[in-house]
Amino acid sequence: MAEAMRLSATSLVEAGIRDGQDLKDAALYVNYALLGTPLEAMYGEHLGRLREIKKKYDPGDVMGLAGGWKFNV
Repeated sequence: MAEAMRLSATSLVEAGIRDGQDLKDAALYVNYALLGTPLEAMYGEHLGRLREIKKKYDPGDVMGLAGGWKFNV
């Protein structure tokens, strides 16, 4: 199922590019990202800043106990 979802997402991006949309470096919508999606693909150039914020405001990694994507350094 996950592979079918990946193929579908890839197909949609390729169709958009063929239609002239500039999607080559577009960030993925985080709520639709599948397990194993690199953080860089979701947050792009903002990942470094997000990691700085996490380090400053969550030095004990409390949020690491919750689900979701991890910004660990």
